[in-house]
Amino acid sequence: MILPFFDGLLSFKKAPMTWLLILINIVVGLLFFTDQQLSVNGFFRDKYFVDSQVSLYKNFVLSHQENYSLDKVSYAHRINDLTPRHKIQFSALAFMDENFRNYLATKPNSLDSVAVGYLLKKYNKIEKTITDSFEFYLGLQTYDWYWVSLFSYQFMHGGWFHLFSNMLILLIVGGFLEARQGGFRLFVLYLLSGLGAGLLFLKFNTNSLTPLVGASGSISGVLSFVCLMYWGKPIKYFWLVGFNKWTYGFVWLPAWITLVFWLMQDFAGMMANLSEMGGISFTAHIGGHLVGLTCALLILSFQYSKKLLEDWHPAVIDPR
Repeated sequence: MILPFFDGLLSFKKAPMTWLLILINIVVGLLFFTDQQLSVNGFFRDKYFVDSQVSLYKNFVLSHQENYSLDKVSYAHRINDLTPRHKIQFSALAFMDENFRNYLATKPNSLDSVAVGYLLKKYNKIEKTITDSFEFYLGLQTYDWYWVSLFSYQFMHGGWFHLFSNMLILLIVGGFLEARQGGFRLFVLYLLSGLGAGLLFLKFNTNSLTPLVGASGSISGVLSFVCLMYWGKPIKYFWLVGFNKWTYGFVWLPAWITLVFWLMQDFAGMMANLSEMGGISFTAHIGGHLVGLTCALLILSFQYSKKLLEDWHPAVIDPR
């Protein structure tokens, strides 16, 4: 194992904005952390619930093909031959389809009345779970999202380990950036990266009932920004292969190694998990990376253009 350590764990005096962001995340975690997300996922472990939805929704989509995309119609045609995971995703699509739910509410005589009654009862329970949960209200969900949730989700977390690991990375990477470019730039980059992460999540996770929570997307943007801005700068890495005297330590390597490793890991995860029911949202990580890299490229381009202009005609920059 090898992890970037940068400047290490900086104090509040050296990185006040970093610590303020960490404090906000901790306070929000103490006030609003719940396990309602796990409760919603539990509904989709009910085989009868999933199978009933798949059967009814398949017929509904195929009989109303003009209202659905070719991808969804093709999905419905193939659903019986797909994996249980795909059936769960199709089941989530059924719950999020208002037309289908309104159709079931009429309780058509042509449908299995027992299955329809069971689904409607489960739907009411899911709705209540979502309505009563701060995690769904402050998190970013594709089912029903608000603009404010594109920012509030960045301070919510799905568990204490999730919170701890994110804050540790934020302290290391955010502190490094703040010590060199100031707290305001860190704060703006954190929010913008989280915004980009959230928008990409909404784009690629249209069949997920699990809300996006956590600072991972924001931190990914900060990490990419730092690694590109200080591309060739040697930074400290912590390596560990065991717990004996000579099996761990520190080594100095270029910052670009971190960027390449993180991007490869997140792209691989994204391609393998384009439609998650939960777990790590790699699409959000990629969204954060894209914002961080874009911001760094804009600043580097400006700095390079300014240098060219100074070399060409110094008086344009400094009339003295």
